[in-house]
Amino acid sequence: MDLIPKPNCKSNVWQYFGLIAGEGGKPLDPCNPICRLCRRIVHSKNGSTTNLRAHLRTRHRKMLATRPRGEYRSPVPVPVRFATHPSVASVFIHVLLTYGRTDR
Repeated sequence: MDLIPKPNCKSNVWQYFGLIAGEGGKPLDPCNPICRLCRRIVHSKNGSTTNLRAHLRTRHRKMLATRPRGEYRSPVPVPVRFATHPSVASVFIHVLLTYGRTDR
């Protein structure tokens, strides 16, 4: 059973879930995504990610423990749809390393 990605999703937690494709490649039931790791159906009303995150936290805790907090990565290559923004600290360090310290 091949799973298709959820169309127009913003949360990267959806990288771990897919939908069953019907005729024409459209999702059959967008409220019942399937976990790509264990193939369980996880109910998701109107595309909400609350149950999806809870499933990952309870069923796949060991796998997620190796990831930084808030970072979900797919075990299979998934195209990145949204760029992540650098933190203020990382920009500050980059500027210091690039331009050096400036004392006035």
